[in-house]
Amino acid sequence: MQAYLSMSTRDPRAYCGRLPAPSFHHCANETPHPTHPKPHQQFVTQEEPASRRMETPGDSVSNSIAAAPYSLRPPSPPYIPIPIAFKQTSDSILVPSYENVDASSLTIDDLRIITRNKNQTAIDRSVGWNYEARRKAQSILDFLYLGPLSVVRDAEWLAKEGITMIIIARHVAFAQTRIMSAENASKLLGIAVEYLNVADNLELIRGFPAVVKKINDHLIEVYRQQAVSVEHDQMFINDDRFKGGKVLLVCDTGNDRSAFMAAAYIMAVYGKDMISSVQFVSLQRFSVNFDEDGKRTLQAYGDILAAQKDVSTATRHVPREQNPERQQGGGKRGIDTTLDEGERMVVDASGGFVTDWDRYQGRPSFAPFIDRTQT
Repeated sequence: MQAYLSMSTRDPRAYCGRLPAPSFHHCANETPHPTHPKPHQQFVTQEEPASRRMETPGDSVSNSIAAAPYSLRPPSPPYIPIPIAFKQTSDSILVPSYENVDASSLTIDDLRIITRNKNQTAIDRSVGWNYEARRKAQSILDFLYLGPLSVVRDAEWLAKEGITMIIIARHVAFAQTRIMSAENASKLLGIAVEYLNVADNLELIRGFPAVVKKINDHLIEVYRQQAVSVEHDQMFINDDRFKGGKVLLVCDTGNDRSAFMAAAYIMAVYGKDMISSVQFVSLQRFSVNFDEDGKRTLQAYGDILAAQKDVSTATRHVPREQNPERQQGGGKRGIDTTLDEGERMVVDASGGFVTDWDRYQGRPSFAPFIDRTQT
């Protein structure tokens, strides 16, 4: 019986990136001898990626050569690492404080009603987490839950947990689709249902403020509906009978869009940064998936919140009469009025001011490609 160990001549791709090794044809009583590839066998060797090498004169018929290594793909933003969160740390505890929120969106009383002046401590559910847990909803805050859309069908669980509002994040293609489980929950239990329709995670940034406002307005409304009496513009609540509102955030899996909404809410109400908010949510729902685009969206939203808070803090105690120019209807200043005499002397080819001239000072000239005929 003959045993063959030879190279295939039909699929040269199998040898891409390596040189062919000699094969042997032999029978039981024959002396092995090497067999070399036939002339029609073609082998492809692995080449260095174009993005990692400089062009040589023999690579192209063009008269231009690259002056430095370059990449053929657009630049990508850096990876945002999320450190592993450990329980009982400062990042696992949320402390409500009016200094951490935008004063133009919430008052001190509103923040007290929403948070009940209670600290929120993250529950580490990573220990003992199993696959079935992702099909359930978990509490992120005392009044905020996160889970998949399928939990909306469980009317018994909704009633037991006291859910009063459901916010569903879904793709914009399904904006006109009726979700019967949500409608049934609204009819049977009187639960308010809201939707956030987005095309991808990048569009979530425009929906974050609306989601935060809906949650806060709902919690304040539930509180005021249970007010026992009002004296001197102060509402009194019977703590023994009070049942605060609870909001359930859902998406198809409960691991992406709704998770981003939960993190954005923590950033807006408790003043946490993106990394701390992601850690707080991930610790309690272990299956969440914060991709890079979503993390950058949350990071951009955090920058917006920080800017709003700075403006609100700066203008909180500024009397209106200290800005007479605006009260008199003064026009907006042009960019040329903010430049000194030296900056006004620097103009570009069109005659306009070069407002970022400083960053070009001392920078050596660089031509990305060189004409080989002149070298």
